[in-house]
Amino acid sequence: MENCVKAILYCYPRLEWIEDGYLQHIRNRAVMSADSREPAQKLAEHLAMAVVEKAKVRQLNQLAVAALDRLSTEEKMLLNVRYFGKLDRVKRAFAEKYAGIADEKMRTVPYWSERTYFRKQKKLLAKLTERFLRQGLTKERFLEEFADLDGINAIYTYIELGKDLGLEKKERAFLQFLQEIRG
Repeated sequence: MENCVKAILYCYPRLEWIEDGYLQHIRNRAVMSADSREPAQKLAEHLAMAVVEKAKVRQLNQLAVAALDRLSTEEKMLLNVRYFGKLDRVKRAFAEKYAGIADEKMRTVPYWSERTYFRKQKKLLAKLTERFLRQGLTKERFLEEFADLDGINAIYTYIELGKDLGLEKKERAFLQFLQEIRG
């Protein structure tokens, strides 16, 4: 189930964009249908399937929003580093903390050692996995309803193959940055 949650987290910042892509595709196919030689039934089936897939993306986004609700500032920063591609933003926040100009919430976030960082990431993934399970999202349901959607399938496959492990190099460089500013 953890790989399913990882896939959702990697996709989360793009889910609204993916949903919008489905909407644009549906509109374009409907408009272009006037000039199409495709049988009407086949086109209608294609559009109906796209509408269903769009609804699934929205549902997955709603599940993710609910799972991510009420996370601490530190937990949000952990997600930003590993899953959301906002490493520079987190670096800037820690640099502001070091300079004494960080906002109140950021001042409560401790500097992470390498061991602490990876332990917190593991704990956060377990917490989010539990939240998704409480919402009824099992691995089987994820694979049946969401894993084949555009943009999600490729990421899930990538994770299943273990290729997301290369991320540790960026994380270690980030943690080295934290060590340097802590002194």
